Amino acid sequence: MSSCRQPVIQVPRVEEKPMPNPEFENIIARLPQCLRELKESDPIMMDTSTQRRSLRSAVPGSAGVYVLYEDDKPMYVGRSDRLADRLLEHGQPGNGPE
Repeated sequence: MSSCRQPVIQVPRVEEKPMPNPEFENIIARLPQCLRELKESDPIMMDTSTQRRSLRSAVPGSAGVYVLYEDDKPMYVGRSDRLADRLLEHGQPGNGPE
């Protein structure tokens, strides 16, 4: 019996391309327009308690994307399923720079 072994030939695995997801493709196609709308939307100020209280009437309670600015520079982009609540959480004392 020979002590030599036959070399193992490894055949590269062919990766199958995933099937496209029409819903995902639709979302991707809408992103440029959504970004334009976000950039063109009026800012909602949360500097005072009065502004924070009026937030619920200015912001939909549903899902959305938001951008937090500091000195006119975008510092944070977030997404929430409960947009108004999330923005109010960001506006709580202690949640920003001192």
